[in-house]
Amino acid sequence: MFDDLNAYFHENVWASYQNFFKAKKSTEAGKSRDLRLAINAALALYHLREHIPQHLQKSRATLAKLCPDYDLLGDVVNAAKHNVLTRGKPKVDCAEDIFEQVTSTLYKDEQGEYWHGEKSVFVKLTDGSVRDLFEVLTNVLNMWLSELHDLGVIGHVEPIEINDEGIPPRSSRSGAAPLNLEIIQGVRFIHNMRLQKYNYETGKVEPMDLSGAEAKFRVYKPLFDLNIALKNEKTGEEIIKIISLTEDQSQRILRLNTDEERTAFVIEVAKAHGILSQERDETDFSSES
Repeated sequence: MFDDLNAYFHENVWASYQNFFKAKKSTEAGKSRDLRLAINAALALYHLREHIPQHLQKSRATLAKLCPDYDLLGDVVNAAKHNVLTRGKPKVDCAEDIFEQVTSTLYKDEQGEYWHGEKSVFVKLTDGSVRDLFEVLTNVLNMWLSELHDLGVIGHVEPIEINDEGIPPRSSRSGAAPLNLEIIQGVRFIHNMRLQKYNYETGKVEPMDLSGAEAKFRVYKPLFDLNIALKNEKTGEEIIKIISLTEDQSQRILRLNTDEERTAFVIEVAKAHGILSQERDETDFSSES
């Protein structure tokens, strides 16, 4: 990976940025996934300077003059690595000041009100301001696109723009914004959420006053679908069935340790649903859950 600057940029720096961007747009949250991918992108973008030939390298201070967010990104990277920063005058105090947040905005259309959710990773600065880390990463990436082009490492690439996509349409009939939140049992869980609403008179988003409000949060245990593929060895006919497991069955399959145990479980479920006969001398099958 490190034998060629062009390859390093595309395979590590650009790929890390894209991985974070895709995660940011997904409806999957939890396990600090977005935060981890954001830090990976920050590491790649900040340390790219060290992979440039030494006689062409620019200092952190010089790059910060070209892009002030490069200096901020350096503090983000160091805070993520060392947890607490005590030397100099960093713009970020500690790793805890880099955090994920889900923002839910209330809109309305002809069908009524609906929610739209968006995930972001923010960094709180020592001056009290808060920055969207995706914006910081994008600004630094645009700087590198220009620098690497000037060095003849890559061709010309138009700067990446973060555009306002306007009012998002409702994503479900009920108006609920789907977001799958994954939690690890026995591991601390932190979930930052901000509720706001769109003011159609001013055309701006406003914070919601939750004084006296009662918040409700529902947690569901994960359920599994069992995909069973049946094949008749004589005729070659294949049948694929999908079985939704119950809560008890889903918890049970998580406790299975060997392929033999899982195979026995699949046979049991298939027979219970009448998909597999009690005699399976002519039937071979495979399954995924």
